[in-house]
Order: sequence, then C-alpha cells, then structure tokens
Amino acid sequence: MKHIFTLSFIALSISYSWAQTTYQSVYNIFQTNCATSNCHNTATSSGNLDLEGVGLTYEEKEADVYSNIYKVVPDNAYAAAKDNYLIYPGDPYRSFLMRKIANGFFDDMPLEANEGAHMPDGGVMTDYEKEVIRQWIVYGAYEDGDDVNLNYVNEYYTNGGVESVTNVPAPPAAGQGFQIHLGPFFIGPTEEVEFLSKYETLLDETVEITKFQTEMGTYSHHFIVYNFTDAFGSFDPATVPYGLRDDVDFDGKGFVLTEQYSNTLETPQGSAFKWKQNEVLDLNSHYINYDSTRVLKCDVYLNVSTQANGTAAQEMFTQLIPSTNIYIPNSGEPVTFNRPFSIPANLDVYIWGTVAHTHKYGSDFNIYLTEEDGSKGAMIYDAGCAGGVPGCGVEDFDYKHLPIRFFMPFRKVNLQDGVIAEATYINDGPTPVQWGLTSADEMMLFIIMFTLDTAGVEQPTVGILDKNEELANVVFYPNPTKNQASILISNIEEGFTKLEIVDVNGRLVKEIEFDARKENSLEFDASSLINGIYFYRLSQNETSLYTGKFAISK
Repeated sequence: MKHIFTLSFIALSISYSWAQTTYQSVYNIFQTNCATSNCHNTATSSGNLDLEGVGLTYEEKEADVYSNIYKVVPDNAYAAAKDNYLIYPGDPYRSFLMRKIANGFFDDMPLEANEGAHMPDGGVMTDYEKEVIRQWIVYGAYEDGDDVNLNYVNEYYTNGGVESVTNVPAPPAAGQGFQIHLGPFFIGPTEEVEFLSKYETLLDETVEITKFQTEMGTYSHHFIVYNFTDAFGSFDPATVPYGLRDDVDFDGKGFVLTEQYSNTLETPQGSAFKWKQNEVLDLNSHYINYDSTRVLKCDVYLNVSTQANGTAAQEMFTQLIPSTNIYIPNSGEPVTFNRPFSIPANLDVYIWGTVAHTHKYGSDFNIYLTEEDGSKGAMIYDAGCAGGVPGCGVEDFDYKHLPIRFFMPFRKVNLQDGVIAEATYINDGPTPVQWGLTSADEMMLFIIMFTLDTAGVEQPTVGILDKNEELANVVFYPNPTKNQASILISNIEEGFTKLEIVDVNGRLVKEIEFDARKENSLEFDASSLINGIYFYRLSQNETSLYTGKFAISK
C-alpha cells in the first residue's frame, strides 16, 4: 500500500471524453498533470505516491492507482491527525489529495504550513479539473459507475450558473465546534433532486450541541439531519454507501434537525442536544432549480457549536412525526386530515419548539392538545400565524417557510394523552396527489423539540411572539431583505413608538425607539442580522400595535 508525504504536479492541457466514467476522467487528469510530469509515476513515485499505476493494461493501471488513494491514510502526520484519507469518499474536505490541489478553489480545511505546499508545483490545474475530482468524491469516489453529470459541470465552468450560497459562513472557532459542508452538486435547469449523504463525525467523545447555523440557497426546499446512532431497528452505518444517494425515505433513522431556510437554532441556556462518540449522520438536501436556462450549484453549510458533555442540565431531544396516509384529489376544494399522535407511556415531556411541514398544496397546519375523550383541545400551534402562535386573526400560510413555535416557558405534554395534528390542503393541480418526497407530491408531518425535565434550564417568559394585536397599518419592505429595510406606518396615534425585533428563538436582537409624531416611516440597518426568519413588534407604552415577520436572505 502506497502513502503520501508531499505531492508535486505540473499542469498540462487535457481533453475529456464524455463517455468515460467519472473515475476514468479523474485518472486522466492525474496522468496529464501528475504522472507524465516525472513526479508521481511508477518510476519516481514522488512523495511515495504513484498516480500512473502498475500494470500491463490501461485498466490495470487505473485499478492500481485507485488502490493507492481510496481511503488510504496520508503519510503526513498532520493530515492523518485530522482523520484525512488521500481520498475520503463522500467528503472532499477530508481528502488530503483534494486539499493539496485546491489552492484557493475552496476554503474548507485549508492546508497548514506543516502539510506542505499546494500543488501542482510550478503549474496550474484548472478549476474545471479540480471540480471533476471534487464531484467524483462528493458522489462517493467509486471506481465504477457514472453518477456525476460532467455535462453540468462543464456548462457551469464554461458559461456560468446559479450559486446557491453566496455568503459562506465562517466556521466556529477552534475548540468551539466545527463546520459540515454538503456538496456542491450540480443540477440542470428546472431539475429537482433530493439526496442523502452519510457523514461520519469522527468525534473522539460525546459532545453537547448548543447551536446549529444552517446556510443554504433559496432554491433549497429543505435540509434535514438524521442519525444512525438513535435509529430504530438494526441500522449499521458501515453498510450505508458513501456519497450522494437518492434512496430517500423515512426509514427509521433517528432525527436531529430540519430547516426550510437558512437559520440559526440555539438552545436555551442549560439545555443542549448531544452527539455521541463517532456519531454517524445522514444529511438530506432537497434542491429545486427554478432557473430555466442555467445550471444550479447546490451547497449546504452547517455550523455546529459544541461544549463539553455534562455542561447542560438537560438534554434536548427531537422527534419527527409523519402522517403518510394522505390522498388529496385535484378538486380545488379544501381537504383536511386529523391525525392523533400518542404513545402508550405515562411520560411527561417539555416541548421547547415545534414546526410543521407540507408541500405546495398545504393551506393550513394546526396542532392541538388532546382532551380526555380524544377530541381536540387547546390549539398550541398555527402555521399560518407569526411564530406559530394561534390567534393572529388573518393568517399567512407560507409552506416554504413555516414558522417554528418556541414555547416560553416550555409546554408540558403527557405523551400518553398526546396531541392532534390537523392539516388542510387545496389541490388545484392537474392530478390527485398523495404522500411523496418530490415537490409534486404532498407531505404531512411535524417535529417537536423537547426535554424530559426543565430543572436547570433558563426558560424565557412570555414575550413578543405571544401578542399579535393589529392596531396599526404596517408595510414592511423589501421582504426578504439583505442589509436595509423600511417600515411604513399609518393609523397610529402620535407618540413615542418602539420597534422590537426577535429571532426565532425569541431573543431580542434589535430595539429602536422613534417619535410617531414626526415619523411615519422607519429605516433600520439589518446588516448585522444573519440569514433566517425574524419577528417584529411595534408598541406604545407596552401596548402592542402590530406584529409581523420577515426574512433575512443575503
């Protein structure tokens, strides 16, 4: 088995045959840029790496090079200490060979001085060539098969395309967490894809998670994180293939996180999620290219903020609850489903947050407590209201950005009593629909985040999201906004007015006071706010005049 200490490349021009498998294209890039430069061939094996391959035939040489790089631990001790392989299937950012040739191509895990110089040495490998290698790795770095559509890659690097994430978040500081990067992958105009990709955390010990920061494109329908550790039944992550795969299903894995837009989710002080040693995740990304002419480059970034195990007083759990038995005729009339959820255990849980999920035909989604006789009790979630808080009067149901309701304080629910989910759909499309994974299908599910106790947890008191009086007329624009936003106000009494802005966790992030006697519009700087959904309230003398929501999308 051959290893790597340092690499050196000389870049030459190369042409590709689209009939080749992706690995054959990668092998040819190695030959043109590496082996023929008298560096990494059979004769010299510079850096103890032969990228030409031993054999009498082209196929034998290809196979030999594959065995030299696939899941091979680098000789470089610093790269090995980062759990790098020369080629880490599914993860180009833990692939030392990819990191060596990146040289500014991406910023994930940049080389340190003790990991040697970037390559090629004295030459230039094109971004297209680097992307071919990266795509091969993203899709699992298989020796056979041709899952990567190199035509899309070629189109992107020849004529440009749509970037899904234009502002890449900085990773957490060393010792405070890490960043997961799923992708990129490329899809054609008007195409829709949904992928899973296994991610090995390689954690040395159990850690607590206090914050998730998700960045994805506006063309993304959702990003979901599952895990295998808490899966029901006998899930062996070792049997799950590396790389992007489209066998998407709700198959009993544990559930960690879901987002329908870029967002930051931070647990209340004293609570935290937990990931166990060597936790293995399953990352689920769903993208739709709404552009009719250009290729879309799809990325998702997840920043994970950690602290030592045992710091939090309570563990935060998540549970996904689907209702798959739904059939919606294309009558254009409302169709409603009521689905009780309970488990035969006298167990109290303390719900911190809940969020629902439908596709485009969804028109309402409510959650109720259950009465003793099994009927609907108090409504605790309304997806058409700001913050999911019932009682808003005029509802605004946006299936792409359904609100998370955060209970302040946590809501105690006995699981034996359970809750009732109620979803309404209006199918005005060409055909009936039922449960399915594409945007042409429908879904009915909700997620709860909860603890088993509240001792030691700092719970916010009733705040801005629990009030929704509309005693003023307000226009907020643009929405979504980037750096500057305007609020036009009418039908308001003269006097000092306060604008409060909170994030989805109910935390106050901005407060502005102004004199309504002099101003009927307000400009505010949103540049310090990160991507996500926010809520705002206008009030006078502690009387709420208006509440609404807006999105930051930079």
